[in-house]
Amino acid sequence: MPTRVDFRKLDSPDKPRAVCVEIERLYEEGRKVYAFVESNAGCANLDRLLWTFSQPSFVPHRAWDGVSPVGMESVLIGTLPARPEGCSVLVAADPAPMTLLTMFDDVVDFAETFQGEARAISRKRYAECRNAGMDMYFDGKKQ
Repeated sequence: MPTRVDFRKLDSPDKPRAVCVEIERLYEEGRKVYAFVESNAGCANLDRLLWTFSQPSFVPHRAWDGVSPVGMESVLIGTLPARPEGCSVLVAADPAPMTLLTMFDDVVDFAETFQGEARAISRKRYAECRNAGMDMYFDGKKQ
């Protein structure tokens, strides 16, 4: 079965908040999530934002280094192009390598439509996923 990739439309440059909202939605659905970021600074930033982006919200999460065992947390954040045990959903907080996308059943990426260059980069990632035979969705609708 091909990886299902859902590009979520992002009309504003506040991608960190959109990432947190998607992670919270998936957590509330009972899904185990791996949030991919490109750097340790990005990991620390997302960790901080998940604690503060919504007052009534609580999303159990932690950074994952690929060495420590996967614990009870429903959300892991990391920089490694690997699938933590038990995680079925990848949230691409930063653009993820194609090899990482194919390790997951479901992927959430972001179509950054708010600016021309960001839109072109998003379209390129979308086309790469489609050309790789992935099951494509846009804002939850089959394409």
